[in-house]
Amino acid sequence: MRESSRFVCSQARRSRVHGLLAMLLCGAFGLAACAGMEAARESEQTALAAALAEMEHRAGTPEVELTWRCVRPTPGLLVLGGYVRNPVSAQPVRDFAAELVGVDAAGQTLSAGRGEWGELTIRTSEVIPFRIPLHEAGSEVRVDLYYRYDYHELDRMGFRLASAASPFVVGSRRGYVVRDACNPSLHRIR
Repeated sequence: MRESSRFVCSQARRSRVHGLLAMLLCGAFGLAACAGMEAARESEQTALAAALAEMEHRAGTPEVELTWRCVRPTPGLLVLGGYVRNPVSAQPVRDFAAELVGVDAAGQTLSAGRGEWGELTIRTSEVIPFRIPLHEAGSEVRVDLYYRYDYHELDRMGFRLASAASPFVVGSRRGYVVRDACNPSLHRIR
């Protein structure tokens, strides 16, 4: 009887030791994985900071900040590329869309290009890249950037604000325009 109880006790000790070793190994692998993810995140943030430093123009609202750069990779093609972010708002920005419009001296639209992301949600401090190609007609005197998004405001207690027109659905579609968005002397970051 004593022999079998000793055997059971030694097996139990071995199981505990193996369990402890397994936990230590899992912990070590977990820490290594976290360190690898942290390094990848730092690398990603460094790359994003470098990309943001290349941007030349900026415009925005309290809910959305846009930074962009205009380039002409080929004659007749203007590409506005940049980033949109929700700088500080606790509420996400939804359904962001942007359009670039080429306008003549009389204010008539000659060309247009869009960037639309549908169900895109931009959370607090999140940065999303965007790109809008515009095939120019040739007689544009400026290009205007139009952007819009959905935003729901909260009251001081964190509840969505209701309106008289829509007491159950709160929020609004907000639209803005940046005139002459690619003018080298306007909307400058520096």
